[in-house]
Amino acid sequence: MIFLNATVISLAVLQTAGAPQILDVKTDHDAYAVYAMVLQPQPDNARNSKGPILLQAETEWWNRRCSESLARMSGEWAEAADNFRRENSRVRLLQTGVPMPFEYRLVNRADIWADDARLAAKDPRQRNAPRPGSIKYIAVSAVGFNAARTKALVYVRFRTTEFADALVMTELKDGKWAILPGGCSGLA
Repeated sequence: MIFLNATVISLAVLQTAGAPQILDVKTDHDAYAVYAMVLQPQPDNARNSKGPILLQAETEWWNRRCSESLARMSGEWAEAADNFRRENSRVRLLQTGVPMPFEYRLVNRADIWADDARLAAKDPRQRNAPRPGSIKYIAVSAVGFNAARTKALVYVRFRTTEFADALVMTELKDGKWAILPGGCSGLA
């Protein structure tokens, strides 16, 4: 009986440790402000799709070339880079109903992968671009901030008609987040 209870407790701890943490809009409002600014369609953007932006519910981060650029950052950007790595050491779940300057809907990574597998079974030869009919979505990382929370790094990956990604440098100026030149872009 003791063995069974210990096993149940161990499994509960393992499941909790591996479960994604919700990115709470109340405690992480700065992160959502960065997402709203970075994801907002630009007036000169050729995005003519109808309906909401599909945003992957789970955060993600992986880009070898951009990881190397994080290591080269200095000063307050090095603080943001260190925080970025810590924040992205685990998956976070975005919340719905967060006020954004655009309409969006969350889509689970599992649903994307299931759709990709279904389309791959139809045409296994195509690999370098999204297959016709595949889910078009945007994925973001957790946001890394410097200690003063005036500089932030966020990774954004687009899967629309092609693949694109970028590690975006942002700065808080006059109470608003703005994108700075630099960062890292392009698939590595």
